Amino acid sequence: MTPRFLLTLGLATSAVTAMATDGPLTPSGADPIALRVNHAAFTRSEVLLAGGRDGPGRGVERLVRRALLLQEARALKMEAGLPSDPDRRADAFLDGFFATETVCNGFPEGALAQQYARMKPRWVHGPLVTVQDLLYVCGSPGDPDELDCRRRAHALAEQSWAPIAAEVRSVDELAILQAVQVSHPLAVVERTFEMDDRDPERRALAASPQGLGFVETGLYGARLRVVVGGRAAQNRGLDDPGVRREVEAELCASHRQRAKDDYLRGIAAVARIEIVKDVLPDPGVAPPARQAP
Repeated sequence: MTPRFLLTLGLATSAVTAMATDGPLTPSGADPIALRVNHAAFTRSEVLLAGGRDGPGRGVERLVRRALLLQEARALKMEAGLPSDPDRRADAFLDGFFATETVCNGFPEGALAQQYARMKPRWVHGPLVTVQDLLYVCGSPGDPDELDCRRRAHALAEQSWAPIAAEVRSVDELAILQAVQVSHPLAVVERTFEMDDRDPERRALAASPQGLGFVETGLYGARLRVVVGGRAAQNRGLDDPGVRREVEAELCASHRQRAKDDYLRGIAAVARIEIVKDVLPDPGVAPPARQAP
């Protein structure tokens, strides 16, 4: 059995740091040891409980991560002030070890410029229009049921949606219509379009009244659409203080996450991780129920 955690860390089950042993390490009839992470041992029921509905593989992943981080916190004498819950305790240690003020203490302009280029559509764009759609989507042309589906979609749109379309003004009202339609699944989605006079759909949206629903039909099926808002064109750069703050925050978050991932890979690479074969069940086995206190 190879938990995804070990694969994520780049470890192979044949490596000396991740070994599988044969048979339980406790007497028959007891809750056998299923996992060892350095000096920490976890029983079969603990692995199942940690995995929950995701299965024992996910349980191994969570327990290995938790054990390694708590062992590091103890070794570095950084346990003071951490939460009592083991998972929250591990996360708090990792967050504190890679605190924003130490990991993100000034980024070079080149790094900020690269991050800004990735986020640029937030601040450099033409006029935007946001719409909410109730979609009756049919299959691709050529599907056996596609033509009948389209007929049903158009009939529903013309008979049920069109008479009330102008009264529909919010996604909540679209959701109500979605809930009462049981013969075909409907989807409620929100989309934002940048206006472009060369695109007929976007040109029509620019002329559509805001806050009033209207019905459209086509080869895709049918939709009840509401224009819920718009934004003017923008052209803001890194010289804008608000933009710079957002870029720095996004860059800091990704920088911290990379640092955390590298740290976990590093401590796992020198850890002794043992998974006991024949103790952990198949992934489909349900975890044991929690005992009432």
